[in-house]
Amino acid sequence: MATELEEAQNSEHLRLYGELLTANLHLDKSGLKSIELTNYYDGTTVQTFDVRFSLAKCAAFTTKIR
Repeated sequence: MATELEEAQNSEHLRLYGELLTANLHLDKSGLKSIELTNYYDGTTVQTFDVRFSLAKCAAFTTKIR
């Protein structure tokens, strides 16, 4: 039961991350090393550093695994 709760909490985090990436695809630039995204639900800032993939690929990945 505890692992199901942890998975559910992680799923919500990934859903939000995917939404933020999708909403900010217009910010994607070649050679981007990191990006700060504003969480439009609570105004906090989320920063990502995975430079291996474009924002579109990261967004697609996070929406597939939830």
